[in-house]
Amino acid sequence: MDKSREFETSKVGIPLLRHLLQGHVADPLGFIEHCKRTLPTFKKRLDPRFPQDMVDARALYLHCYIKLKKQLGQEPAYEIMRIVFLTDGEIRMNLAFDTAGGRSYEKVIQKAIEYNRASGVSYKIVEQSDDRFEMKMTSCTFWEFCCSLEIPEATRLVCQVDDAFFNSYLPEEVRFSHGVPCSRLVDGSSVCRFVFTHMLGLSPQEPVCPPEEK
Repeated sequence: MDKSREFETSKVGIPLLRHLLQGHVADPLGFIEHCKRTLPTFKKRLDPRFPQDMVDARALYLHCYIKLKKQLGQEPAYEIMRIVFLTDGEIRMNLAFDTAGGRSYEKVIQKAIEYNRASGVSYKIVEQSDDRFEMKMTSCTFWEFCCSLEIPEATRLVCQVDDAFFNSYLPEEVRFSHGVPCSRLVDGSSVCRFVFTHMLGLSPQEPVCPPEEK
């Protein structure tokens, strides 16, 4: 993607965060501005092995989460940032997967492979057919990033973005899951499973919709 044409998702995420902080911190705008001012110092402490694009995309939100966690506790901080991550992440994923250019089971599989390859994560394709696609990831850079910041639970913020995006991609045709419970690195598994099931044509008969009321 042409960098000059990238959409700055923070233009949506930051105003949303300011709104969500109302009633939780005395000065929401002041809180965000303080996080922005101290962000360069925060970034200097980060391990340089993490990709710069991931750091640029996530560092401010995670910096805010860490400060909120200290002020409010983990649960309220998590719930506030969950909404921000979901909103920001849905935009990023829709742009990365070019959903405006059309959606199909074949396209989401192709884009998922390309996305993981570009991210540099280790993965293995377990199954690829017309009805099912399964991929196992043996590494997750964001999981490692959150662990290095001692906030491993924040990994789930991005896991939920995957759940929301892939299950709304073609909701009547493609179902996404991690296969079985506790099948993610954040759950203690050795891999993260990504399972896409192509539902179209698997049902014995297509559902019959009731007639529209006149």
